[in-house]
Amino acid sequence: MKKLLITFSLLMVSLSALRAQGTMEGGVFAEQSFFGSRVQQMYGLSFYLPVRNKFTLNWNLGIGPQTKGGIYAHAPAGLVTGVWLLSQFGGVDRRVMNAAGVLLAVLPEGVGLYLNEEGRFRHHLSFNLLGMDYWYRQNPYNEVGKLSATIQYRLKALLREDLNFFISPTAGVTMIYNPENRISRWGIRLGVCIGLMKEKQ
Repeated sequence: MKKLLITFSLLMVSLSALRAQGTMEGGVFAEQSFFGSRVQQMYGLSFYLPVRNKFTLNWNLGIGPQTKGGIYAHAPAGLVTGVWLLSQFGGVDRRVMNAAGVLLAVLPEGVGLYLNEEGRFRHHLSFNLLGMDYWYRQNPYNEVGKLSATIQYRLKALLREDLNFFISPTAGVTMIYNPENRISRWGIRLGVCIGLMKEKQ
């Protein structure tokens, strides 16, 4: 329990530091994905940290059901690795491990590019090369976790130019780096995100 509290505290400090570097935009999303015969839904959070307004650092985290039973989850690979490292080897007197775990945990899943920076409709292209996808089913038992890369298009539509709310249809293609016979190498993602943003002054 103590290690979990330390892990959570370090992550909160790190996210606060990231927030200070620029205006973060983010929201909640719903998505359906297809990997061969595997079909699943996912609900979660997306965050984008602008860099000079044109580029972004990206994080996506979600979980949902599979149509054939079980759960499916997606997270940045750095977050999964960092939290594992902190929970296993972190501690009050383990500064090196704490620092390594936090750095990994806040590592972006990928980078993005705004094709246009003005107007109510903004086209955004993401290259999320450090993702992790996870499938679990209890009966019959099946558990698989794989590193993945996703190229995603997002249309950020501002509801009104004087409001901070946006809605974003998304479409992407995912490649599993090291697929197994039961996991297709290629997947398709379709979804929508509703979120908040704030223009830099």
